[in-house]
Amino acid sequence: MSDSNYHFETLLVHAGQEPDVQTGAVTVPISLASTFSQKGVGLKNGLEDPNSFGRGIIIIIIIIIIIIIIIIIILYYIILLF
Repeated sequence: MSDSNYHFETLLVHAGQEPDVQTGAVTVPISLASTFSQKGVGLKNGLEDPNSFGRGIIIIIIIIIIIIIIIIIILYYIILLF
């Protein structure tokens, strides 16, 4: 199939790329893994451990749930008074 048979968008995405000789891959594969540098064993470079992102989110979600429960309890008692 020659380049003239491709749509414009396909030509834009694949412009100048030749397939890899060994694998035949046209683009670089997506890697979902990361490695973080450290100053030493157990010493972090950044402000936080890169793997601790989820802990902060969980705490925020728990606080929001507690606030919602408190609001529901307050509204329940307000409704009972009227």
